[in-house]
Amino acid sequence: PKFGTILYMDSSSSSAYNAMQLHLRRHEAGLDFGLSYTFSKSIDDSSGDPIGSSSTGGVTSTTAPSDSHNFALDRARSDFDRTQVLNVYDVWQIPVGQGRKWFATAPKLVNAIIGGWNWSNIVGWMTGEPFSISSGILTADNLRSSRAEIVGPIPAFGFTSGVPGNVGPGWIATPFGIPAVGTYGNQGRNVFNSPNFFNMDMTIKKQFSITDRWKAEIRGDAFNVLNHPNFRIANPMTAFSGTTVTSPSGQTPEVVV
Repeated sequence: PKFGTILYMDSSSSSAYNAMQLHLRRHEAGLDFGLSYTFSKSIDDSSGDPIGSSSTGGVTSTTAPSDSHNFALDRARSDFDRTQVLNVYDVWQIPVGQGRKWFATAPKLVNAIIGGWNWSNIVGWMTGEPFSISSGILTADNLRSSRAEIVGPIPAFGFTSGVPGNVGPGWIATPFGIPAVGTYGNQGRNVFNSPNFFNMDMTIKKQFSITDRWKAEIRGDAFNVLNHPNFRIANPMTAFSGTTVTSPSGQTPEVVV
């Protein structure tokens, strides 16, 4: 007999998104301030693109449904869900120089040095994305790697910088095991949360008047001015090595990073 692959697609998946969005903008003399905040939740049973036309890369051993006859097994927070997102910006005309609060009558030469400066900041903060811990083993079928079995208390999500070759957040994979043969394990999809994200960018610039019509500008931009590290967690992370399991013995836990 001959065997081949059949790609079957339908519209069985579903998703839901609900959010509260707040926007605030304030303009005073020489100062423009804005804030946006979103509190939301996105739920689905699959966040990937089955035909691979986006960055998710199609159906793989970690993105295929756990059970194609029961999508509810994978219904959980979307891979891209971030519960809270906050963005703040400000643009400040430093009140020094001609036409501003201080040294408004400064001579042209002095004004060319101290006048016309603007300072701006953009601050972004958001909660982390959810993720799963994969066993890396085919325990239920020959397509989908099952999620790791939770066999003990989950320690605080800390840093593995003390582990040789690893820098960043993670665990030593002691709370996880391999699901029994023929099962999917007891871990739900996206039950863990990655670290929060924070970033601050800053700009300072000065405008020169060449003529009434023509102006020139010099500026300096600094990105992530606080040098704050942001770690991206692979989803799913893998706790074990191997392919297909017929017996749970002989599997050695690895460092999860």
